[in-house]
Amino acid sequence: TCAWTGCKSSFLDLQDTGSISPENFPKSLADIDQLVTSVYAVQHERGFLGYYWFGYSNYCLDHTVDMQWKQDESWIDISIGRAQLDDQKVEYEWRDISKGIYFANTTLDAIKQYRAIAPASEKQAIDNKEGEVLFLRGFYLWNLEELYGQPDLDGMGVPIIKSTPKNLQDMSVPRATTGECYQAMIEDFKQAAQLLAGQEDNHRATVWSAKAALAKVYLFDNKQDSAKIYLEDCINNSGKKLVDFNSYRNMFDGDVNYEYNSESFF
Repeated sequence: TCAWTGCKSSFLDLQDTGSISPENFPKSLADIDQLVTSVYAVQHERGFLGYYWFGYSNYCLDHTVDMQWKQDESWIDISIGRAQLDDQKVEYEWRDISKGIYFANTTLDAIKQYRAIAPASEKQAIDNKEGEVLFLRGFYLWNLEELYGQPDLDGMGVPIIKSTPKNLQDMSVPRATTGECYQAMIEDFKQAAQLLAGQEDNHRATVWSAKAALAKVYLFDNKQDSAKIYLEDCINNSGKKLVDFNSYRNMFDGDVNYEYNSESFF
């Protein structure tokens, strides 16, 4: 028909409104919240808290469990401190925690994009969401460093990635030192603490989550004076207090009655 009527080729320029693209997403605060939720959700990945993190990594490496399991040599190796580089039980953690950092960077890009069109009335809400994501990026970097970094501040840490990779070269990031990793966490947690003012949802990161994390990182970074400032702030001003023994006994077993308790910062 177009051959007879002289249709222009522009009729092929169609936009699929049912799919997500940089042109149509994010367009609302609800869109941003979907992205923020995805950053939180990485905690449930198989290679992180969803499966591997405790039983296959930390509990073995710190001797919380010492096993005599005869059917799985790699598990025995982890338990005696001889984890192998190609073992999926300690390999998937790198993949999935790094995914959290990648999702955080992608969400921070989207928040920056949305700020340009957002109404002024949403500024506080956007600030809170950006603070949550910065906290989570620092949180994931902390856990990556915990398993794969060396304790000495000048020792080998993990890659510090603070932007969304645009090409293969951007993904080839060398390892930083452990001290540099701590500094990256401190920067994220500090900025998060500023942006999370007014955020009081215990299911999400709050200003006290960021300040407690700052105290912890400063302590490992051998900056005790700075750690003391944030620890005293958390102790005196957060409203948190140590739970009784019965609560402590039950708070790690998945009982929701004890999950968000008086000493829980995140």
